[in-house]
Amino acid sequence: MNYFSRLPLFVSLILTQIIQFPDLLLGQGLEIVHIEGVCAVPNLPKGFERFNYNEMTLEGRERGLRKIGEIKTFFTRKNVLEESGFVSLEAELVAVSDLVEIWVDITEWNIRVDQDDADQLVIAFELETPSGSIDPSKGILALEIEYFGLPPDVDGNGKVILLILDINDNYDEETNPSFVSGYFDQADQVSDTHPQTSGNVADILYLDSNPGNKRRDEVLSTASHELQHLINYNYDRNEDSWLNEGLSEYASKLAGYQGRGFGKFLSQTNRGLTVWDNLLQDYARTGLWMTYTSLRLGLDAIKQLVQDDAHGVGSAENVIKSFSPGTSFPEFVYEWTIANLLNDSAYGYKGIELPSIIPQNQYFQLPINGVPGSVHSYASSYHEFSGGTELEIFMDFFGRQDVKATIFTFSAATTVAPVVLDANGAANIELPGFGNEFSRAILMISYMDDALDSVSYFYSASGIGGYEVVELSNDDGETDFFIKSFDTPSVSVASLFNSINTPSSILSVKVFMGSNDPISIQIRDNGINSNFIFEKRNITPAINGWTEINLESSEIVVSAPTAVSITVADSIIIGYDEDSNGIGNAFIKTNNSFIALSNLTFNNGQSIDGTWMIRLLLRQDIEIDTTSNSETAIRGDDWIEFEYSDGVVTIPYTVATEGEVSLYLYDILGRTVQSWREEGQKSPGRQHQVFWNGKNAFGHTASSGIYFIRLMTQDDSAVKKLRFIK
Repeated sequence: MNYFSRLPLFVSLILTQIIQFPDLLLGQGLEIVHIEGVCAVPNLPKGFERFNYNEMTLEGRERGLRKIGEIKTFFTRKNVLEESGFVSLEAELVAVSDLVEIWVDITEWNIRVDQDDADQLVIAFELETPSGSIDPSKGILALEIEYFGLPPDVDGNGKVILLILDINDNYDEETNPSFVSGYFDQADQVSDTHPQTSGNVADILYLDSNPGNKRRDEVLSTASHELQHLINYNYDRNEDSWLNEGLSEYASKLAGYQGRGFGKFLSQTNRGLTVWDNLLQDYARTGLWMTYTSLRLGLDAIKQLVQDDAHGVGSAENVIKSFSPGTSFPEFVYEWTIANLLNDSAYGYKGIELPSIIPQNQYFQLPINGVPGSVHSYASSYHEFSGGTELEIFMDFFGRQDVKATIFTFSAATTVAPVVLDANGAANIELPGFGNEFSRAILMISYMDDALDSVSYFYSASGIGGYEVVELSNDDGETDFFIKSFDTPSVSVASLFNSINTPSSILSVKVFMGSNDPISIQIRDNGINSNFIFEKRNITPAINGWTEINLESSEIVVSAPTAVSITVADSIIIGYDEDSNGIGNAFIKTNNSFIALSNLTFNNGQSIDGTWMIRLLLRQDIEIDTTSNSETAIRGDDWIEFEYSDGVVTIPYTVATEGEVSLYLYDILGRTVQSWREEGQKSPGRQHQVFWNGKNAFGHTASSGIYFIRLMTQDDSAVKKLRFIK
């Protein structure tokens, strides 16, 4: 087998299915869309060197002088998704400019690809990019040369070849709707005289014609992504995948194409920045980091990242030192994880709206028993507290000092407070204003090192009260596909939630979108076509993931069936669950009023009786009765405070009825630390007491933290909290 058939490729895979139904009743245009996409990781095998243009013969250099209509043989992959070697194809040169040559497989020319397609590619690569581009007056190639660097120019003709073909990727419109929209092949960067290569000795980007010819923007976005890989290869062919892919993700957005969104990462943040497993979360994470880096350090920093001869973290360290002296890579990444949460003037993306982070854990009631976990290298996890009062958190990193804990509180102003760990890697975090001055706090746990893949932590929280969260949904949790509107200037869809019978406060709305085009949400509590009682605009959703829009501060109370509508100025791409019954709860707006989605059919007669991926989260307060008429109680203040240096602590108690008494001291995990069995009959109306010396049942000094004392009689019981400080 040809050794180069095992060369990994930069492959952009788009899992997409387009089924167009333009003739819905009432003229509503919708199509079904599946959205995914990954890119393979290229590494040239050791022992193979990039071909040197200066070593080419004069005859080889003259191959760069081409004429329109010329036919040339190219070698392409038998299957870009498998180790399958090469096949040859004949392609015709159909367009030439100063920077690019457009070649088209002769079996595709004037069938799926015509002269207009070729001319549009020349315009996109050399002359102009979309309005969202950093410079719409320049093409993709011109922009990337300016902001990243030069392609390798392995054949010395000063041009990049765009070869349009039906990429061999197992695509079938009915049975396998995923397709590879384009790729860059390292095999083209080695000498054609080498006995083990079938590369083409040229700077080539391969672009798909089937079904890519129908998806021009997606193919151009892919082309800008793959072009960065080609340029990066010129400067560092062994660049770490996380950095290389992050730069390519940024390249698409630099050129004004939507590319992938960031929601896949912001909903799963506990994943190391430098880890690369070719998952969608990896693209979202590295693309977001590169966006942050460009905004904080500038575009010259991005260019230096491409051209720096170190790899991965080494390159990032060099660039950060150059553009932000005194800031280390771990500090930079830590501040990035703060920016992902706050995105404000001090920590943020300078005007770019992000989907909100979805915390790893959310707590609405106190207390919280022990929570063990781990945080990965160069990552942060977020833990939100938003219910109850008297919040105090005990944090333990088991002796480690290289882990960071940070507390954020949210009121009129947001506070950011690093947590100081004691010598044992632990801390008690007191938030006395919680539940009064502010009602939301987030604990961020960060490990900004790569000595270990992850480090362990443990925390618990004490406090009183909170509320229950009720999540209302009409779907089964699985997005079967997206539905996209077209040929409409604006579109609204809505879900109706019928199970609201008592007054409830709206906490948030969740939506599952397929585009990050800004959306607006409306709340309607008096019928699907009633006026909305609340609206929030200009929300940037995650792509292909849940976006949660927090509405708690808006104080919206509903007490009857409530509708949530989503509006987009142009077209909407929203998740759809075809397996759930949407009759009576899924609606779409036509002719200025909402009608049931189930009243519509596609032009093939298929009914649309599923439901939208929209959810509503409600708050229901918990009433806490802190009074007790029982005489069975542990006396004293709300807390028993005990510092080990005091020697012992007295635990006073009374009982309601005469009898034997037992007391137990538990840690936050519910493990028994110490116990007392009071022999003899204890009389009511008198105060009794036991003593604790700070040691457990084995005679070892207990750890600092929060404990619970439980008093038990034959008929009654009582509990009190104890704070122990060594």
